[in-house]
Amino acid sequence: MKRITSLILAVCLMCCVLSACESQTPYQLVSAALEKTNTLNDMDAVMEMSITAEANGQSLTIPMTLTVKASQMQSDNPKMLMGLSMKMDIAGFSTDISMDIYFADGWAYVGTGGSGYKVNASDMQDRLGSNISTDMVMQTLPEELLNKSEIKKNPDGSQTVSASIDGETFSTLYKELIDTMNSATDTDVSGLTVSDAVVTVTVKDGYISVYDMDFTMNIDVSGTTVKSTATASVTYNDPGKAVTVTPPAGYLDFSEIG
Repeated sequence: MKRITSLILAVCLMCCVLSACESQTPYQLVSAALEKTNTLNDMDAVMEMSITAEANGQSLTIPMTLTVKASQMQSDNPKMLMGLSMKMDIAGFSTDISMDIYFADGWAYVGTGGSGYKVNASDMQDRLGSNISTDMVMQTLPEELLNKSEIKKNPDGSQTVSASIDGETFSTLYKELIDTMNSATDTDVSGLTVSDAVVTVTVKDGYISVYDMDFTMNIDVSGTTVKSTATASVTYNDPGKAVTVTPPAGYLDFSEIG
């Protein structure tokens, strides 16, 4: 009888140990998914940003969408097609900006306004800077901050972690994102404060599925407070699957510019 009891206790103990090993903290879930996503060889993603600034009864809204399809990213000759669109709506007047950029064989082929040209790929990346990178959105959050949250299990098998972040921490982590958003509105960001920041990350099959955030910025401009509400998100479509990158029509005939 004692041997049977001991055996049962041993099995129970083993089950408890295995269960503890299999459980993940919110930080472990998100950081592992970020690491796995960053090793993708192919990518199909959409990054969306929007900022609305209000002051003295006037408002300015700028939404931006960046689509990215890439293949062979871990090779010496990756191929990528980016579609950038931005709309400025000021006091009822709208301006649309759009372009497609195809990166291959050391060149960037740019199509905009019905015409096209090509430039050295590294030169184009220097010009665009962080504006072409999802990295400015997808930052690794501090362990102590994420672990204050809980993991929510969704009906489709994905898992979501949502964290509120104090303004100072958010401003440090997402400095590039904030600078990019404010450069679009040509705003001096001195004296900027961030509040109401929430970051939500959804993980599916070990990859980042959606990385989403919203926050509020208050900026003192010559004694006037400009309040801006902002959102940013990166959505991955079927991460881990092969992606076909289709070059723009006639790209081989694009003229080179310096």
